[in-house]
Amino acid sequence: MQILVWFCTVLIFTHSAAVQLQADAADPAVRIDYCLDLHAGANLISFYALPEDASISNVMASLLGNATGVTGEGVAATYLDDVGWAGSLTTVSPLSGYWLTVSDADSLCLSEAIPTDPGAQYQLHAGNNLVSFPYQGAVEIGDALPDEVEDVITGITGEGVAATRLDGQGWVGSLTAFEGGKGYWIQTTDSAVLVFNVPEPAGLLLMLPVLFVVTGLRRRAE
Repeated sequence: MQILVWFCTVLIFTHSAAVQLQADAADPAVRIDYCLDLHAGANLISFYALPEDASISNVMASLLGNATGVTGEGVAATYLDDVGWAGSLTTVSPLSGYWLTVSDADSLCLSEAIPTDPGAQYQLHAGNNLVSFPYQGAVEIGDALPDEVEDVITGITGEGVAATRLDGQGWVGSLTAFEGGKGYWIQTTDSAVLVFNVPEPAGLLLMLPVLFVVTGLRRRAE
């Protein structure tokens, strides 16, 4: 009886914490600091959180003197001495991937960045789409893509990795999962609206009571 009462108490507490985490994730007041490690040359990146000022000059501020160019899908910006960033890319989007070129290995660091809504909608067109991944961690391709959208996707290419969907085999190739901070080219046969499947805080936290109860039962049995 004591174990049951204790279990219910932990379950209620954990559920409350999970709901609070979900509320925080959707709260524009939440801010995070993070860095993306870069190697010399072209890096295929994306952002799972961006500062309120998402101008190219502000987002690339930590790379001043090192970053030379940023290229998105159909847009680009080049850094010019005495001019700054110039080109059609003026504002960084949380839904887009980018090729970022730096002269030397470095870290792109952002402060007070607002996390991207994990339920954001990606408007995919037929052909190649350069997109981000709106989650800090990693999720396997088959789990991250909804079935109805997965049917129109034929391939996914990251930096130095790729995956192809084969009938009866699923996804095959060197790319096995989407990762936050990296960009991806998604090839589609038709237009589609993509909302990635990403883990919810509640799903992870609600597993804790099970662990606590199992541990308690084992100790009592001993």
